[in-house]
Amino acid sequence: MRAIGNVLTASDPMIVERCLWLGVLDKLTNLLYQSNSNIIKECLWSFSNITAGPSSHIEKFVESDSMDRVLFLTESRNIDIRKEAMYVICHAITGADVIIRAKIYEKTNGTIFGVMIKASYINEVRLLFHVIEAIEELLKLDDWYNTFKSE
Repeated sequence: MRAIGNVLTASDPMIVERCLWLGVLDKLTNLLYQSNSNIIKECLWSFSNITAGPSSHIEKFVESDSMDRVLFLTESRNIDIRKEAMYVICHAITGADVIIRAKIYEKTNGTIFGVMIKASYINEVRLLFHVIEAIEELLKLDDWYNTFKSE
């Protein structure tokens, strides 16, 4: 798992693109149903590396079942899993373009704000910074929707 996560940190987006083409999202998502918390955390770290990449990678994540499972894990009783899942979601929101960000909002029926607010109570400054940044990006959607509707 660590090796896959390391491959997904590649600075060459084509390497990650190839992994996505080979079905890494589905394979990692299946592992998120394990009972071993270390495997789950490693998978989430891999997802975090994917969502820290270009919008095209984030879009594949958002459109997959992976995002649903990661969102579910933001409610985990295991604080470490919850934190890792939040990093994935925050990276997806802050790294996405406005259209993909709108897809995230719509896919979650707006409940993404509740997820972010709950995460703000996790006592970790670095995560809180990412959560606030993600909330800020989601709030910008209001202007985008208003502009989009007026055209």
